[in-house]
Amino acid sequence: MEWNGTRELAELQARHWGLRFEITEYRNRDGETLDLLEYVRRRKKWMDPSNRYCTSEFKRGPGLRLITALNREDPGDTLNVFGFRAEESGARARRPGYAVNARATRQSRSVFDWLPIHHLDEKEYGAGSTILAFPIIGPMI
Repeated sequence: MEWNGTRELAELQARHWGLRFEITEYRNRDGETLDLLEYVRRRKKWMDPSNRYCTSEFKRGPGLRLITALNREDPGDTLNVFGFRAEESGARARRPGYAVNARATRQSRSVFDWLPIHHLDEKEYGAGSTILAFPIIGPMI
């Protein structure tokens, strides 16, 4: 699920900075693309703290698939940028602002997670800045 205009704004920002723009999506074992609500309808279960579909299947999986594809094209390290804020949850508050992503790092590449707005409170972040809630992944320069 996306907020209206999010994809277009992200693409515009990438174009402005001369960056390649990629979209990743969840795919099930049959290769079928589902959005979060379709996924929940099929499971007939809503998520809970120990089963957070939006984090695992809808962010980490597609993001790692893209990192792998980009690394095949141009081997090297990757900076994985997320718009998580510490205020959003206890788990997010415990995350460091910059860290090695052990799950995505391999012998052939290092992947680093950076949370540039982690320290901002809701007032500093500003209402309506929803584009920052979506990951932007790209090779390190």
